[in-house]
Amino acid sequence: MVWSDGAMDPVEISRQEAGPGCALLTARVLGAVVGSVVLAAPGESSDWPLAPVLRDLAVEPLWRRRGIGTALVAAAESLAAEQGAELLVLEVDAGNGAAARLYAALGWLPVGEPSGYSYASLNEDGVATLVQVERQSWAKALMDDAG
Repeated sequence: MVWSDGAMDPVEISRQEAGPGCALLTARVLGAVVGSVVLAAPGESSDWPLAPVLRDLAVEPLWRRRGIGTALVAAAESLAAEQGAELLVLEVDAGNGAAARLYAALGWLPVGEPSGYSYASLNEDGVATLVQVERQSWAKALMDDAG
């Protein structure tokens, strides 16, 4: 798939399998990777066990705010719909306002209450600290052309 808004070089979105039921979608401009997203199989989210999960959307900093993220999300939504999904879910760190604004602009809605998780992080001295992160689940209903 090639996408362009007319103001920049065309973005080519390619797909490769990334495990059972998972796909890695990669955005390239002039052959260079500028972003990616994973469409994970249903069951990847304990809160939404029957819905595929959009994960790990990333765009190179110099390529942000140029439609790369939008193109990757649209490609993932199309792929999920082709696979018969009626709902797609994702999680966003509560402090990631840029991601929340992108998903809201693309028709995604926050669902449920934010939930937290924690992980251990090592600092430069090798001392572990516990990091608390709050995440918000988002969802989007996928409609076919008739819907």
